[in-house]
Amino acid sequence: DITESELQRHTMNGVWGAINKAYCVIEFDLKGNITNANEKFLKAVGYSADEIAGRHHAMFVPKDFVDTKDYREFWDMIAAGERYDGQFKYLGKGGKEVWLDATYNPICDEMGRPFKIIEFATDVTNQRNAEQLSDAVRESQTVIESAKDGDLTGRVPLDGKTGKIAQLCNGINDLLDAMATVVGLVKDSSDAINTAAREIAAGNTDLSGRTEEQASSLQETAASMEELNGAVRQNAESAKEANQVAINASVIAEKGGHAVTQVVETMQAIRDSSKKIADIISVIDGIAFQTNILALNAAVEAARAGEQGRGFAVVATEVRNLAQRSAAAAKEIKTLISDSVDKVQVGSRLVDDAGHTMSDIVSSVSQVTALMSEIATASAQQSSGIEQVSEAISQMDDVTQQNAALVEQAAAAAESLQGQAESLFSAVSRYRVGNESSRTPQPASRGTAAGASKVAKARGASGAPETDWEEF
Repeated sequence: DITESELQRHTMNGVWGAINKAYCVIEFDLKGNITNANEKFLKAVGYSADEIAGRHHAMFVPKDFVDTKDYREFWDMIAAGERYDGQFKYLGKGGKEVWLDATYNPICDEMGRPFKIIEFATDVTNQRNAEQLSDAVRESQTVIESAKDGDLTGRVPLDGKTGKIAQLCNGINDLLDAMATVVGLVKDSSDAINTAAREIAAGNTDLSGRTEEQASSLQETAASMEELNGAVRQNAESAKEANQVAINASVIAEKGGHAVTQVVETMQAIRDSSKKIADIISVIDGIAFQTNILALNAAVEAARAGEQGRGFAVVATEVRNLAQRSAAAAKEIKTLISDSVDKVQVGSRLVDDAGHTMSDIVSSVSQVTALMSEIATASAQQSSGIEQVSEAISQMDDVTQQNAALVEQAAAAAESLQGQAESLFSAVSRYRVGNESSRTPQPASRGTAAGASKVAKARGASGAPETDWEEF
């Protein structure tokens, strides 16, 4: 017969086997270290028994929550013997998110003192994801319907959404951000284009009037340039004739300069010859003086000779008289020659001055000729330049006429652009984008596990403290 204790043992084993098949079971010591886990729990989190044996419960909790006061109070409460249940997000192997509907149960000895903790849990990840997907679809439809009606300010809430669902919702929000940005830019651009088109139209009207005035002024300027061109052409011809006259005067002045130079040279030769004649007369005067001395000496010797020297004395006297007359004639000739030399010197100086003056005249005439040549060249260039300016003004007149036609076309195009801008603005004005029309929208903040709202709170005989955490 099976005793009552054996029956109870078999019953407990059966119950425990059923629990292991139906629930995820994991056991901890009072410090939170893992002591055992069944296959269903290991399959849910993706770890093997060896990978989690002896490790702390914190391996399943986000790192930013492990060091919080809530997490420490959670373990203090369980270690004190209070039960805790709710839905929790576990971080499985490779960061996989696993949602468990779990109960943390302190196990007490005969004295009522807890010595270990057993967690019974059901894997509700698929149910949780389905609920999140359903909520996300419903919220997305609401936002999309609002967008269809022109309201681009709505966004899909990201609180409590994780994984692919959070990525999908965030993608929809990013799309709405992009649409709001585009619509806002189109609004701003269409308004700016409309304003610019009006300004362009007004500017084209003003430009058209100024272009017509410019065309009229260019026509008057072209006529004035034509008259000026004729006057400059006449001046160029006159300058050319004056240049030729100056060239002829330069040639004549050069000839006169050569003639004066020859006169100067001739006067120099006469002056030199006069000096030579004066020198010769001086020699003759010296000879006459010596002859006079000799005749005087001869007369003295003849007087000493007495009767015998009388004839010689007569000859000496005649020679002396002749020498005196020669000396007198030489003196007169020398005086005349000196006077001629002085006059020749005066004439030579005058001729030299005339030569210098003639050289200055030739130089001045050459300068005048050069200036007249430059004036003639400049007049020719000026005439050519004015002809080019006249042609340029004529071309400017043609271009101005073309510009006037283009201005009319631009005015018509501006009016058409203004109408299109107004139509575009009317088309996008039905959309409401909030403050995003004038700035680049910021991306919607993504939900985080640590910032998600609480799913469940502790339930126990003495009442567990409420906390803001909902996952670990």
